[in-house]
Amino acid sequence: MPKTSTSSLPADGLATAKCRRFESGAWRDYTDTVTPEVRVTLLWPASEPVQLWAYPTDLTDLALGHAMIELCSQGQIPILQQTSGMEFSLIPADAPGRPAAARQRPLEADEILTRMEEFVTDGGRWDATGCFHRMAVYCPRREQFIDTVEDIGRHNCIDRIAARMFTAGEHPAELTLFISARATASLADKIARAGFKAVISRAAVTTTGLDVAQKAEMTLVGFARPGRFTVFNDPEGRIQDPKEAA
Repeated sequence: MPKTSTSSLPADGLATAKCRRFESGAWRDYTDTVTPEVRVTLLWPASEPVQLWAYPTDLTDLALGHAMIELCSQGQIPILQQTSGMEFSLIPADAPGRPAAARQRPLEADEILTRMEEFVTDGGRWDATGCFHRMAVYCPRREQFIDTVEDIGRHNCIDRIAARMFTAGEHPAELTLFISARATASLADKIARAGFKAVISRAAVTTTGLDVAQKAEMTLVGFARPGRFTVFNDPEGRIQDPKEAA
């Protein structure tokens, strides 16, 4: 079995494994980068413990965001009561009131292409391992990304983003979520329940992912690659129509 070591890349929190690689018709000894993964347990009143597997950083965000989206009822937020290692005890509390979301200005085509290139090329742990999904929150009003998260699981990324947006006092409906993953039904549903109304993926869209976006009245853009993207759903005009701009 490969032996792993976390000493080679401490700044990135990654690990290495001694292994063998077959390449160009030959075998050779090789040291590759691998990603640490830990089990996280969430304790919630009157519920079975929830087990998550995640990259071991900023786990409080993961716990709070998952509880906010998956465990809280309407009008509730999670409160962290206690942490013990990788175990988080949380309880529900009444959510504070906040103003309705402001209208988001439409995104221009060149803006989407430029921001997607920035999203993809910005350095991160996925460069070293190919193991991470990434999500980033773009604010059209400020014309910049305001937060980025990475994790092994794409659903974990939404949990982390949801917690960070709530803590920062940001309204997801005023923002656009850029994602590296395919827009499947389960992912689109979780993004919608996190409060986002616009998502742009560099990857594909599924039929049921589109169904979810249509029911949630959420803008859905896929295949955002160099020089192109596809608008699958945009009921509120969050992507600029060149005919209307003329």
